[in-house]
Amino acid sequence: MTTHAYQPGPWPTAVATSAAVMLCGRAEPSLAPSLFHALESGMPASEVAELTSAPLAIVTVTNDVAEVIVRGTATVMVMSEESTTTVSETSSPTRIDRPVGIEMRNNPHGAGRPSLPITSGVVLANSLTLVVTRSALTDPVAERAMTAPEVPVPEPQPAPLPEPEFDPFGMPPPEPEQQQSDPFDMPPPVQEPEAVPAAEEREVREVSVAQTAEWRTGMNVPAPEVGRGYDFVWEDTTAPPVAAPVTAQISQPSRPEPQVEPVPFVDTPQSDHFGNTRMWTPAPTAPAPPAPAPDGRSVLALVCALNHSNPPHFATCRTCQAPLDSPARHISRPVVGTLRTSTGLQIPLDQTVIVGSRPDAKEVTEPQFTRFVTVPSPEREISRAHLAIRVDGWHVLAVDLQSTNGTYLLRGGRAPERIPASTPVLLTAGDSLDLGEGVLLHVEDVP
Repeated sequence: MTTHAYQPGPWPTAVATSAAVMLCGRAEPSLAPSLFHALESGMPASEVAELTSAPLAIVTVTNDVAEVIVRGTATVMVMSEESTTTVSETSSPTRIDRPVGIEMRNNPHGAGRPSLPITSGVVLANSLTLVVTRSALTDPVAERAMTAPEVPVPEPQPAPLPEPEFDPFGMPPPEPEQQQSDPFDMPPPVQEPEAVPAAEEREVREVSVAQTAEWRTGMNVPAPEVGRGYDFVWEDTTAPPVAAPVTAQISQPSRPEPQVEPVPFVDTPQSDHFGNTRMWTPAPTAPAPPAPAPDGRSVLALVCALNHSNPPHFATCRTCQAPLDSPARHISRPVVGTLRTSTGLQIPLDQTVIVGSRPDAKEVTEPQFTRFVTVPSPEREISRAHLAIRVDGWHVLAVDLQSTNGTYLLRGGRAPERIPASTPVLLTAGDSLDLGEGVLLHVEDVP
C-alpha cells in the first residue's frame, strides 16, 4: 500500500490511494468525508469538483494520467518523466501524462513544518505530497523485458545404451537374481513344536462330536465320519472334502415383509468405485438476489436493523438513532430530502426536479427519471425551465438553467446571493431558493 506525506495545517484534506482533494476555504464539516468517499469510488476530478462550489484543489491519477483542477489560492505541482508542471487556479481540468510525484500546497510559508505519513483518510494539512505508483507495463525497461522473445531451451537427450557384447554361443547373459526383501523388515516367525493334547481333552472332543451328531440327526443332516471330521477347532483344524451341501428345512411362520420407502439421493462423483455407496447431497437452495450495481440511480449506504438508509459516513441512524455496525452496500437511491414550495407542494428528492413556469420533457435527456414542477408566473419573470434540483448520491445540487432573471440563494440569514448559471451549488437543510414573483423553494431533511 502506498504511503504519502503531509504537513499539518488548517485545511481539510481527503487523501485516497491515487487521488486527493484540499479544501482551501470555509466548508461544512461533513464535506471532506463526502469528497473522500467520492475519491475512493474512483470518481474523476471533473465530477468531484461538481459536488461543491467551495475553493479547492483536486488531483486524480488514472491510467498514468493526472487530472488537476484548482479553484482558489492553492497550487499543484506535478512532476513527470519529461518536466514539472505547476497548476494554479483554472476553470478546466489540466491533464499531465506519466506523473511520478505530485505536491499540493495552499500556504507557502509553512514549508518548514515536519511531514507526517498517511495512507488514506481525512486530515488537516498545509501541504500534501502524493507518491504515484507506476504499473509494470508502463515502465520501458519492464516493457522491453516482457516483450523480449523467448529463447528455446533444448530438451536433454537420453544417453545412448551400451551395445551388448558378442556371445559366440548365441546365449543371452543370465539376469542377476533379485533378492526379495521383507516389506516390514521383520524376521521370519519361529515355529513352535505342536502340543500333544492330553487324554481329558480328547474325551471332551469325543463327547462334543457325539452331541453334534445327535443334533444333526434331529435336523435330518448326515453326521460326518469320526475319522474325517474337524479334529480340533483351535489348533489342528483339518478340512475334509465336503460333498454337495445339504440345506436343513426349518418351517417358520410367515410374516409380511416391511415396506421401506426408497430414499432419494443425488449421484455425485464422490461415489465409491463399487457403485454401491452414495453420498447424500442437499438440494440446491435459491441464490440470494444480487445487490444493485453502482450506477447513477444507486447509492452507497449504511442500513440499520430497521432498514433505514443512511450516508456511509454516519455513525448512528438518522431516523431511529440506532448504531450503524453493518458494512456499507449499494442500494436503490432513497429519498434524501424534501423540497417544499411556497405554493404548498411537498416534493420528495429522489430524482431530478425541473421547476419553471412551463417545464417541458423535451428539454431533458431522461424524462422517465425526472419530475416536472410548474409554478405560477403571471408577470412572466420565471422562465419556462428555470431551475433544476439534482440528486447526486446523498447530495442535493441546485443548477440555474440560464434563466432570464436568475435564482437567488437564501442561507442562514445572509444577504441573497445569485447562483451562477449552469453551475451546481450544494444545498443543505434550511436553504431557500427565490425564483421571483414570491415563489420560494425550501430544502428540508437533507443529511
